[in-house]
Amino acid sequence: MTAEVTTAYEGVRAVRRIVAGEGFLVDLLTVTAGEARRITAQLRPGTALDVQLQATGPVRTTWYGDETLHGWHTHRAGVPVRPVSTPGPGPADDPQRVRTRVDFTAVTDRVTFASVYQAGSAGPAVTDVRLEDDGLAVRLADGSTARFRSED
Repeated sequence: MTAEVTTAYEGVRAVRRIVAGEGFLVDLLTVTAGEARRITAQLRPGTALDVQLQATGPVRTTWYGDETLHGWHTHRAGVPVRPVSTPGPGPADDPQRVRTRVDFTAVTDRVTFASVYQAGSAGPAVTDVRLEDDGLAVRLADGSTARFRSED
């Protein structure tokens, strides 16, 4: 599924593409602006969340609910994107509940944020995600790689 928004902020176009892979979900968000701006992708979970920063490669998350969910988060912007996690209001249906939230922010005129989610019981396990020139590459434990086109 793909959705496009051009009216939320003047001069900004956002395209979000959600794709079901074999045992995982891909979320690609590309934001384009007419000039450099502060662009933030947000994670606002309704469940407990741990964030693991890696020395290199994607940021990892673990979501704790009825089933454990693993997340891989990366970006392509040509500028650094630093995730910031802080306690904050819970989901819209229970904002009084405090949850860890995560913001990925870049100052640029174009950025793609990519997230891959996989249930702990699904397989083959995702081992790495990378945004490349032709889109997102999702590497799996069985040695295969699935590819997904990002917004052109």
